[in-house]
Amino acid sequence: MHGLVIAAIGLSMLAGSVPASATSPFEYEAARIRARAGGPISEYDAWLLEQGGCEPGSKVAFCERLKHRQEQGWSRQNRRLRRDS
Repeated sequence: MHGLVIAAIGLSMLAGSVPASATSPFEYEAARIRARAGGPISEYDAWLLEQGGCEPGSKVAFCERLKHRQEQGWSRQNRRLRRDS
């Protein structure tokens, strides 16, 4: 029992040391839900969707633009790599 209390205290201390900027999977999913409901409602939601991605096959306008922008960046990078080699 005593060991369990010490373990619980240790875990709570570890949980307190997590940086405030740590993003949980729940935040990414909440941003995806808000996107499905009509688009990101804040810059933070937009950032989350850029970092975590939209749902595969999503037809939301923001996600379509994001996908197109990411594909353009990928093709530009490939052209640069082919040109430099």
